[in-house]
Amino acid sequence: MQEKRFYRPGLFVTGLLASAFILCGCSKKEKKSSAEREVRVQVQKIEKRKFRRQIPVQGTVDPVQFAVLSAKLGGTVEYFPGRSGTKLKKGDTLYEIDRQILANQVTVRRDDIKVREAEISIAKAKLDSALAGKKSAEANRKSAMANKESALRSLDKAKITKEKALISKRQAEIARDKAELDLKKAKLDYDRAVKLRDSKAISTADFEVYATGYRKAQTDVHNTVSEIAGANAEIAGSDAEIANAGASVAKADAAISSANAEIASADAEIKSAKANIDNAEAQLKQAQSNLNIALKNLADSKQTAPFDCTVVETYVEEKEYVSNGTKILKIENLDLLEVVCYISAVYYNEIVENKTKVEISADGKKYADAVVTYKAPSIDPQSRTFKVKAIVPGKSGLVSGMLCNINIILEEKEAYGLPADAVLLRANNRYIIYAAGKDKRAKSFDVKPGIVDGTYREILNPEKFLEEDIIVSGQSFVNAGALLRVTPVKK
Repeated sequence: MQEKRFYRPGLFVTGLLASAFILCGCSKKEKKSSAEREVRVQVQKIEKRKFRRQIPVQGTVDPVQFAVLSAKLGGTVEYFPGRSGTKLKKGDTLYEIDRQILANQVTVRRDDIKVREAEISIAKAKLDSALAGKKSAEANRKSAMANKESALRSLDKAKITKEKALISKRQAEIARDKAELDLKKAKLDYDRAVKLRDSKAISTADFEVYATGYRKAQTDVHNTVSEIAGANAEIAGSDAEIANAGASVAKADAAISSANAEIASADAEIKSAKANIDNAEAQLKQAQSNLNIALKNLADSKQTAPFDCTVVETYVEEKEYVSNGTKILKIENLDLLEVVCYISAVYYNEIVENKTKVEISADGKKYADAVVTYKAPSIDPQSRTFKVKAIVPGKSGLVSGMLCNINIILEEKEAYGLPADAVLLRANNRYIIYAAGKDKRAKSFDVKPGIVDGTYREILNPEKFLEEDIIVSGQSFVNAGALLRVTPVKK
């Protein structure tokens, strides 16, 4: 069966009225949306304040003076006053190792040096004696050689005298032979004259002539014999002189040989003495080296504090045996600290020793202001960073080994600025700000931004908008000419 539908007139009228009401409501909404919207913003004047360009980094608090001291020789730790936390002054004893034994070794080495010095003195005395003996032997040899020269001259003179005597003797013998012949002839003449005289054949005067000739011949023979005897005596004297001179020469030769033997013996003694001196000096040098080693060991056996310090860690106990190189203790000067950090190489030329300032803080608390005291001479090629240090003022509250925050201040100045969010970046690296005009509409200004310090940014060209109300909140929804609902910034 087909359903029949009936439409009442009242219901139809009601539908028409509802449709009309809906149409009227839509018309009112469209009229209201076509009205201009206001943008809620907050404004403030550009203000002058301090700006910093700084590098925030983390660093470590380290002692400027610290040392991990190790044993320089093996032995038993005899004296060890240092305990962790002990404060010491420069020069205070930190520990001693077998000091008495090493002190005894020093005494032995010094005595050894005295022995070597005595040996050198004895060897030098022997050398002086040998040199004196050689000098005396050389003088004796010189005297013996002079005596030999004199004896040789005497020998030559005696030989010449003998030669002359031999010549004289030969001449005398020739004269004697002639005289004997003359004597024989004179005797014959004399004997004949005697006979003639006895026979009265010759006169007495003639006889005397023969007698005189005979006597003269006898005298000549006697004289030549005397000359021969004198020559023989002279020859005998020359032979005696020759014998004496020969004996003198032999004696001089013996003296020269004896002197040469003494000189050779002295040379041997000199050589031996010099060798003994060289040996003793070498032993003295070795003894001095041994003493230096002993003194070095004695000095190494006692370690004193190189600076005012605090013992922060010990590695051995008293009476414990340690080997060379064993760590004994660690010391730090806790009154002189520095912060150490590494920063990017791009800032290398901007960091100046003893000029660049730093701020040191930790856990939100500022501890100290300082100045860069060290900048690494080179950049680490692996990390492209370099080390920076700053000595911390005394009684800063910082502790060695502490992690801290460091602000390295590259630049600090007073300038105009705005909250960093108020400066907007546009295309082509262009920066702008918006200001609220007297007509409650937004207007824009190109700005040159500078240092960003926390939430504020420096403005380098503030002259055009010093008196403007700069939009610092809600600017992201603003365009130039937009209608604004302005409220001041609550400070």
